[in-house]
Amino acid sequence: MKNSLKFHSLIGKFDLYKSPASVQRIKIFGKNSVQVRHSRNGRYFYTKPLPPDHQREFVLEKWIKLIKTSSGVDKIKNYVWPVDIVDLRQTLDDYGAKYALLFPLREDLGGYESIGSMLSNLAINARFLDLEVNLEANIKLAKNLIKAWYDFDDCKYAYHEFSFFNMLINMENEVMFDFSFSAHEYKEKTDGVIVHMNRIHPDYTDTYYFQRKSMEMDVISDYFSMAVILFRLLIGCLPYQGRLLEGLHNLTAKDHSDWVKQYHKNPIFIFDSNEDLNRISSTANPEKYEERWERLSPLAKGMFSAIFNTDNVMRKSSPKTLPKFYTPQDWKNLLL
Repeated sequence: MKNSLKFHSLIGKFDLYKSPASVQRIKIFGKNSVQVRHSRNGRYFYTKPLPPDHQREFVLEKWIKLIKTSSGVDKIKNYVWPVDIVDLRQTLDDYGAKYALLFPLREDLGGYESIGSMLSNLAINARFLDLEVNLEANIKLAKNLIKAWYDFDDCKYAYHEFSFFNMLINMENEVMFDFSFSAHEYKEKTDGVIVHMNRIHPDYTDTYYFQRKSMEMDVISDYFSMAVILFRLLIGCLPYQGRLLEGLHNLTAKDHSDWVKQYHKNPIFIFDSNEDLNRISSTANPEKYEERWERLSPLAKGMFSAIFNTDNVMRKSSPKTLPKFYTPQDWKNLLL
């Protein structure tokens, strides 16, 4: 390429990537990314700039090691995994980052939208056309999510950024997980890693993590987040979204931040069989949520009740006893 920008690899000593001086940006999963081409084999890639807290030398070394030793996660079709790190310095003055992760550009990455966007569109249609959310379609989506999540977890990787906005779906109902900067290998369920608050979605975050204001999360945090996501798909609301939040508006970013703080301060399951304090408010058409709850099997209701129990989610059972959680295999056995 004439008048091209050069991106040097931090992993392959002689690997060099190029981009036109005008910079070609493409949309991957709805976000703008810079497209680059390997100078020798001609393959195309796209970049994700490393956030500021990942540009320190010891974090770069961690990513280099992860990319070199990834034990299968790079082969999972429902997840994108970096294959290199490139140096951005002296190439793009306005890039705002020194380094970026590099991902292979695949044709099948087009056509995906976040589940959050999809559900928002469904909600708008339901509001104006007086339609109910298609529960059968959501059950099918939940099954596809579990399959993708199972493959990821089976490689012994934690994700830590689960939300409807990091999970994507195409017209064929195929699921993809966007890349997580918090992803890491684990050996034990309690292996923790520091996760930046700005990269988690508080609606789906482990309440224990959110309440104690710690930046370290473990794999059990992932299992809680996925349980929240499955519950919302199957029931239509969050597990603690009951009458204790009645009257709280949720219109602006600040409103939502205040709402989330209040939400996590009241981790009382809306279908707790022993506590009606946070039952769904009568102003929120509770019958449709109650009906969906009753349609679940006794085993499914038992699993959700065990996870979202206040003492369990706050990990108060015993310092030596792990909280109750369910793995992707458990959910797979239940729904598939």
